[in-house]
Amino acid sequence: MTGAQLVVLGWIDGADKAACRARRDPLDAHALHRFRINARRLVVCGKVIEKSCGVPAKLRKRLRRALRLTGACRDAHVRALWLNNYSRRSRNGAMALAKALSREVAPAPGRRWWRKIDGTLQTMRRAVEASSLSKAELREAQRQAADKKWRRFTRRLRRLDTVCDQAALHAVRISVKRLRYLLETMEEVPRGLPTPATLRGLQAALGDAHDRDVIAAAIAALGPSAELRSPARQALRQLKREKNDRLSCAKSLWRPLLGAQEKKPRRLQGLTASSSPRPPSGRSARPCASRASSPCPS
Repeated sequence: MTGAQLVVLGWIDGADKAACRARRDPLDAHALHRFRINARRLVVCGKVIEKSCGVPAKLRKRLRRALRLTGACRDAHVRALWLNNYSRRSRNGAMALAKALSREVAPAPGRRWWRKIDGTLQTMRRAVEASSLSKAELREAQRQAADKKWRRFTRRLRRLDTVCDQAALHAVRISVKRLRYLLETMEEVPRGLPTPATLRGLQAALGDAHDRDVIAAAIAALGPSAELRSPARQALRQLKREKNDRLSCAKSLWRPLLGAQEKKPRRLQGLTASSSPRPPSGRSARPCASRASSPCPS
């Protein structure tokens, strides 16, 4: 069994355990979060898994629908956590704001739905365990997918570095997540690409900034109210400050990646084992990766 198969089986086990916990307790926010992380990994690497392990495409589509269904629940949990922390620091109408937003709770999936997800994960597990693809074929499928995701990620990252709007932020957040999850399935990261640890720090900073946008949109949608006008205005200002802090942290992580990317070839064909690339001159990208993986300030 290849290393990639073991990684994928670990994701399936993680999603299955989280789904069992969520089925027993629909309000378990941590279980829902763990399920979404592992399901997202399986969806992102779905095409590679389908080619290498013979997993039917319909299973990936089922997990994608599950992510869409549980997205609103996840946003509600993030909003409740932020409001709980915010109400402890601010006393000017924060409790009234939290009470108004608590009415908009997304319905949690029922036990019957979670049982269907469990059947999907078990079918995927059997397909991965029965796979007999050679290691060379698997490595080639991974390399091609990493080449595509890396070019898309750097293209979106350059746009975000120029125009830092909400759409560009969301696009980069999705791209870095997909690239990181794919690299985690590879036994060795191709030379010239950042490590998953480096991408994890950038993904966390961008995700926190995106969460502030989601919470701000929910507060802005409350509508005019004399009681909530002042606390809503203060909460939006606090969210904007926190988002700017997360973006500053993210920028310190993506700037080294952009600088190192300018020295790399456009495509990764030269990074395969059959080629003999020239050694890089000057500073390598490895110190940038280690510097970028430093924890973000909270």
